[in-house]
Amino acid sequence: DMPTGQFSKRLNVWWAGLAVMKGSPWFGVGLGSWSMSNFVSIQQNGEPEKWVWAHNEFIQTIFEQGLFGLIFVYAYLKNFFNRITFDREGRLVFASFVSLMIVSFFHFNFHIGRLAGLSLFILAFMEAHTSRRIN
Repeated sequence: DMPTGQFSKRLNVWWAGLAVMKGSPWFGVGLGSWSMSNFVSIQQNGEPEKWVWAHNEFIQTIFEQGLFGLIFVYAYLKNFFNRITFDREGRLVFASFVSLMIVSFFHFNFHIGRLAGLSLFILAFMEAHTSRRIN
């Protein structure tokens, strides 16, 4: 991103998104609304480029779901960690989740769209493991 100047464009788009979000920081603007907001930057060839996602999962989550969405995610993860057992399967599920969090945290600009399928798969394993413990 740095040699072509895309990073400065991303910063401009992120600031524009945060400026739009100031009107509703608690509830956000709504799921899928980032792509509907028509954030546009001009490419080097002079053509407009529409940003259908933020290329930053944290900013897009706050924009779309607001602070209540972040509180919900925190409560979900807290509940998961209270329910998990660290038997053999629990350790495997926990290690998968921690690995996913490490990869997503250290990925440049926190955009892990290509890991979305794997993320859902790991979350499904987490739910399956904890729901089996309850029954």
